Parts: sequence; C-alpha cells; structure tokens
Amino acid sequence: MGIRNPIKTANNAYETSTSVIVDVIKGKVPFSMLDHNNQFAKTISSMHCNIRHQDQATQDSILSILDAKKKRAFRRSNSEMHAMRYQRPLLRMPATCDGCGAAFHLEHALDCRKGGLVIQRHNEIRDALGDLASKAFRNVIKEPIVKEANIRDGTPALIADISIRGLWQPQAVALLDVRVVDIDAPSHIHRNAVAVISSAEEEKKRKYNSAAEARRASFTPFVVSTDGMLGREANFLLKR
Repeated sequence: MGIRNPIKTANNAYETSTSVIVDVIKGKVPFSMLDHNNQFAKTISSMHCNIRHQDQATQDSILSILDAKKKRAFRRSNSEMHAMRYQRPLLRMPATCDGCGAAFHLEHALDCRKGGLVIQRHNEIRDALGDLASKAFRNVIKEPIVKEANIRDGTPALIADISIRGLWQPQAVALLDVRVVDIDAPSHIHRNAVAVISSAEEEKKRKYNSAAEARRASFTPFVVSTDGMLGREANFLLKR
C-alpha cells in the first residue's frame, strides 16, 4: 500500500516542523503560512526523491537475478506501481475502454464491469484461495452449485466460488464467495473503508445464507478491497 515506516521518516518530519516554527515560538519572526507550506512541500519532494532512489536500488538487485523475459514484466509492473504511488499517469494506457467505450483511466479500470479488471481480479483471488485450500483440505470444489435454476420462474442458478469440506466442522461443507471492492469509488467516497467492506459482507450473506442452510452448509464471504484490505470474515478464514 506504499505506507512507509514512520521511524525512518521521523527525523525529516521533526526537522520540517522545527525549521520554521522555532523562530516563531521564540518570537523572533511572525508566523507565515506561506513559508511553512513552502518548507513542507520542499521536504516532501526531497523525501520522495530519496524513496525513489531506494526503490531503484531494490529493483536493480532483483533484476540482477531474473532472466530477460521476467525483467521486462517486472519493470512494467514496477513502473505502474510507482506511478500509482506518486499519483502520476500510467504509461501505455488505452484512450477508451474496450468494453464500454468510455474514457479509460485507473478508476474506470477498477470499476467497469464490461471491460475492466473486475472479473480477472476476482478469478485470480478465487483460484489462489482454492489452490491454498486444496493444500490443507482434500475435498475442494470450484464454482459449486448452491441452488439449482428454476425453469418455471426463470430464476438462475446460485453458484458460489469455492466449496470446502471440513473447513469449520468435520465433514461439513463450507461455501465461499469472493468479492473485490473498490473503496475509493465515487459511491464510497464519504464512507469509512471498514463500513464499505462490512456492507459487502452482509450483502453476500443475504444472497447465500438461506440457500446454504437448505444444503446444511455454512457460508463465508471473502471480501477484499482493491488496496488489499481484508474483510473481517476473510481475515478470520485465512487464519484458519
């Protein structure tokens, strides 16, 4: 998530806060918000420059042990990560979305259900979770049918992402369904991140709980944000 260790930045933060304020506290000069903001911006710019140099050194050490193909893939993913961290435009971005035709940018890629990364990121987490579960449990099924489709009223089948036998209780089936939430989406901008994820968990439970109980199975929602923040149920599941 790009959060730096505060111990490593404490000295710079202290020097920034005291370089302008000390003379003001001593009564030597009047406080100037402009000088304060300029000093703060200068220090932040210097810190980002140092961080980029450190990241470049780390990148060089990793690249020294990779082959040519992996080096190209690493450089591309690393450059995109740096662009997002420092709020710079991403390189090699298409002008329009290939799914809906709208202007393409990072936020659109995270939210578009037609041409963005919504399905791909969901499936990657589902497959990784299923692979992890298969190493600990014998009976793991991908995309199990929780409730059959009703031809009479046109109700589609209800399908979960993963089924694990023996997860919570011996021989009992546990159904899991993954959801990835963009907590920075415009619809969530005024809501707390924890509340957004909790709301997504409850929505999944309302959808699957009754059908799971009819099968005498349990249901666990696996909700994670695009930033990697795990929901309460997902965090508990991984500890299991």
